[in-house]
Amino acid sequence: MSRAVSVLPVALLLLGCASPSTRLAWNLKHAEVHKSVRLPQSEVDQIIRTVSRESIFPILVISREKTKRSDRIVVWTDLSHDPQRYMCYEMEKQRDGLWHIVWQGNGSIMILDETQ
Repeated sequence: MSRAVSVLPVALLLLGCASPSTRLAWNLKHAEVHKSVRLPQSEVDQIIRTVSRESIFPILVISREKTKRSDRIVVWTDLSHDPQRYMCYEMEKQRDGLWHIVWQGNGSIMILDETQ
């Protein structure tokens, strides 16, 4: 997580004015995927492409949220630094076999359980 925080200011500057293909390339290389995700790389790449089309901000972390009612992938992007805020994208795999954003909004600080 510290690696993402250290490159964040530079990434925001560069990605805010970057082309969609540049943002996608950066996200594919730098987004941290939590071990709870447990998806093939092709699906992780599809998730990154989907969120990169939706957001100009860099993807920080991709995690999995398992509850009794759903199995969602949660993608966190940076939104602002003063105050620190995040944008959250909740995604579900749908009948077409692709991951779709089912909810998006302001998120709070990310705390990931490293034991999962």
